[in-house]
Amino acid sequence: MKVQFMIKFILIAISILLYGCKNNEIRFDFKTNSIKTINNNGLYSLIISSKDSLEDYYYIYLEKGQKAQDSISLVHTGNKYIIEDWRGKHIYKIILHPYRTYEISNISNGDCEYGRISFRTDSLGRPIMSSYGEKSGNSYIK
Repeated sequence: MKVQFMIKFILIAISILLYGCKNNEIRFDFKTNSIKTINNNGLYSLIISSKDSLEDYYYIYLEKGQKAQDSISLVHTGNKYIIEDWRGKHIYKIILHPYRTYEISNISNGDCEYGRISFRTDSLGRPIMSSYGEKSGNSYIK
Protein backbone atom coordinates (compact mmCIF):
# COMPACT_ATOMS: atom_id res chain seq x y z
CA MET A 1 0.00 0.00 0.00
CA LYS A 2 2.76 2.44 0.93
CA VAL A 3 4.76 1.49 -2.17
CA GLN A 4 1.81 2.25 -4.46
CA PHE A 5 1.28 5.59 -2.73
CA MET A 6 4.98 6.47 -3.11
CA ILE A 7 4.96 5.56 -6.81
CA LYS A 8 1.87 7.72 -7.42
CA PHE A 9 3.40 10.57 -5.44
CA ILE A 10 6.66 10.39 -7.41
CA LEU A 11 4.81 10.31 -10.76
CA ILE A 12 2.69 13.32 -9.79
CA ALA A 13 5.77 15.23 -8.58
CA ILE A 14 7.65 14.52 -11.82
CA SER A 15 4.62 15.60 -13.87
CA ILE A 16 4.38 18.89 -11.97
CA LEU A 17 8.09 19.57 -12.40
CA LEU A 18 8.01 18.89 -16.13
CA TYR A 19 4.85 20.90 -16.66
CA GLY A 20 6.10 23.83 -14.59
CA CYS A 21 9.34 24.22 -16.50
CA LYS A 22 9.18 27.13 -18.93
CA ASN A 23 11.53 27.57 -21.81
CA ASN A 24 14.45 30.04 -21.62
CA GLU A 25 15.27 29.95 -25.34
CA ILE A 26 16.02 33.34 -26.87
CA ARG A 27 17.08 34.80 -30.19
CA PHE A 28 18.60 38.08 -31.31
CA ASP A 29 16.63 40.17 -33.79
CA PHE A 30 19.13 42.16 -35.84
CA LYS A 31 16.45 44.32 -37.45
CA THR A 32 15.34 45.76 -34.12
CA ASN A 33 18.52 45.04 -32.11
CA SER A 34 16.40 43.20 -29.57
CA ILE A 35 16.57 40.05 -27.49
CA LYS A 36 13.38 38.02 -27.95
CA THR A 37 11.93 34.95 -26.32
CA ILE A 38 11.15 31.97 -28.55
CA ASN A 39 7.93 30.94 -26.78
CA ASN A 40 6.77 34.30 -25.38
CA ASN A 41 7.54 33.33 -21.78
CA GLY A 42 8.62 36.82 -20.78
CA LEU A 43 12.11 38.09 -19.98
CA TYR A 44 12.72 38.50 -16.25
CA SER A 45 16.52 38.49 -16.05
CA LEU A 46 19.38 38.41 -18.55
CA ILE A 47 23.15 38.52 -18.44
CA ILE A 48 25.16 40.10 -21.27
CA SER A 49 28.88 39.45 -21.09
CA SER A 50 32.06 39.31 -23.14
CA LYS A 51 35.05 37.09 -22.49
CA ASP A 52 37.27 39.92 -23.69
CA SER A 53 36.75 42.18 -20.68
CA LEU A 54 35.29 42.03 -17.19
CA GLU A 55 33.82 45.49 -17.78
CA ASP A 56 31.62 44.03 -20.52
CA TYR A 57 29.17 42.52 -18.04
CA TYR A 58 25.56 43.63 -17.70
CA TYR A 59 22.81 42.19 -15.56
CA ILE A 60 19.32 43.18 -16.73
CA TYR A 61 16.33 42.36 -14.56
CA LEU A 62 12.67 43.26 -14.32
CA GLU A 63 11.79 45.94 -11.81
CA LYS A 64 9.40 44.79 -9.08
CA GLY A 65 5.75 45.35 -9.89
CA GLN A 66 6.32 45.42 -13.67
CA LYS A 67 5.06 42.93 -16.25
CA ALA A 68 7.74 41.02 -18.16
CA GLN A 69 8.08 41.73 -21.87
CA ASP A 70 8.82 39.17 -24.60
CA SER A 71 11.43 41.46 -26.15
CA ILE A 72 14.08 43.84 -24.81
CA SER A 73 15.86 46.33 -27.04
CA LEU A 74 19.57 46.87 -26.53
CA VAL A 75 19.11 50.45 -27.70
CA HIS A 76 16.56 51.34 -25.01
CA THR A 77 15.45 48.84 -22.35
CA GLY A 78 12.66 51.10 -21.14
CA ASN A 79 11.69 51.86 -17.56
CA LYS A 80 10.53 48.31 -16.74
CA TYR A 81 14.06 46.91 -16.47
CA ILE A 82 17.06 47.73 -14.34
CA ILE A 83 20.59 47.41 -15.74
CA GLU A 84 23.60 46.81 -13.51
CA ASP A 85 27.20 46.81 -14.66
CA TRP A 86 30.04 44.57 -13.45
CA ARG A 87 30.38 46.60 -10.25
CA GLY A 88 26.66 46.31 -9.40
CA LYS A 89 26.14 49.98 -10.26
CA HIS A 90 22.83 50.95 -11.88
CA ILE A 91 23.34 52.26 -15.40
CA TYR A 92 20.99 53.47 -18.11
CA LYS A 93 22.63 52.27 -21.30
CA ILE A 94 24.41 49.17 -22.56
CA ILE A 95 27.62 50.00 -24.39
CA LEU A 96 28.94 47.34 -26.76
CA HIS A 97 32.61 47.59 -27.71
CA PRO A 98 34.16 47.01 -31.16
CA TYR A 99 35.37 43.61 -32.33
CA ARG A 100 34.09 41.63 -29.39
CA THR A 101 31.98 38.53 -29.02
CA TYR A 102 29.12 38.89 -26.58
CA GLU A 103 27.03 36.20 -24.96
CA ILE A 104 23.48 36.73 -23.75
CA SER A 105 22.09 34.30 -21.18
CA ASN A 106 18.41 34.20 -20.32
CA ILE A 107 18.05 33.11 -16.71
CA SER A 108 14.39 34.18 -16.37
CA ASN A 109 12.93 30.80 -15.49
CA GLY A 110 15.10 29.27 -12.80
CA ASP A 111 13.65 25.78 -13.09
CA CYS A 112 15.02 25.35 -16.63
CA GLU A 113 18.37 25.41 -18.33
CA TYR A 114 19.19 28.95 -19.36
CA GLY A 115 18.95 30.05 -22.97
CA ARG A 116 22.15 31.32 -24.50
CA ILE A 117 23.06 33.12 -27.72
CA SER A 118 26.11 35.05 -28.84
CA PHE A 119 26.97 37.67 -31.44
CA ARG A 120 29.97 39.66 -32.65
CA THR A 121 30.33 43.40 -33.06
CA ASP A 122 31.88 45.44 -35.86
CA SER A 123 34.41 48.31 -35.65
CA LEU A 124 31.74 50.61 -34.13
CA GLY A 125 30.40 48.11 -31.60
CA ARG A 126 27.28 47.25 -33.60
CA PRO A 127 26.00 43.64 -33.65
CA ILE A 128 26.77 42.04 -36.98
CA MET A 129 26.58 38.26 -36.67
CA SER A 130 25.10 35.70 -34.35
CA SER A 131 26.68 32.53 -33.02
CA TYR A 132 24.91 30.51 -35.69
CA GLY A 133 26.16 32.66 -38.57
CA GLU A 134 23.05 34.75 -39.26
CA LYS A 135 24.06 37.95 -41.00
CA SER A 136 22.48 41.11 -39.74
CA GLY A 137 22.23 43.11 -42.92
CA ASN A 138 22.34 46.84 -42.28
CA SER A 139 20.60 47.03 -38.92
CA TYR A 140 22.76 48.21 -36.07
CA ILE A 141 22.53 49.64 -32.60
CA LYS A 142 22.69 53.41 -32.89
